[in-house]
Amino acid sequence: MRPGSLRGWAGLVTQLGGDPIALLGEAGLPHDALTDEDVPISARRAMSLLEISATSTTCPDFGLQLSLFQDLDALGPLMALLPNGTSVRATLELVGQWLFVHSPALGLSITRDGDRAAIVIDQIGRAHV
Repeated sequence: MRPGSLRGWAGLVTQLGGDPIALLGEAGLPHDALTDEDVPISARRAMSLLEISATSTTCPDFGLQLSLFQDLDALGPLMALLPNGTSVRATLELVGQWLFVHSPALGLSITRDGDRAAIVIDQIGRAHV
């Protein structure tokens, strides 16, 4: 997955009194894993990093707090797709089609039931990147 999705992580960990380098190591990631936002890291290890961070900083809403450090640029190349959708649904379908660029561990689909629709985001199998 793109490390760009973890933008702001080190700052939040530090703000909460944690040690970013130690947590990266605990998650099995090198200390410079988040330096280049376009060099993929293991999705499984990134998820582990978030879980370890939430536990070690005693911040159960760590992921929500992390979102405050981010904007749409964290999506990297996916950001270029957003203006191309002719509707919200078309934009979401484009994102679903190209989400693998951001993380091969995620899938996005839209299901429809009568006049209701749901956006479904799934973790995909054993994606390692």
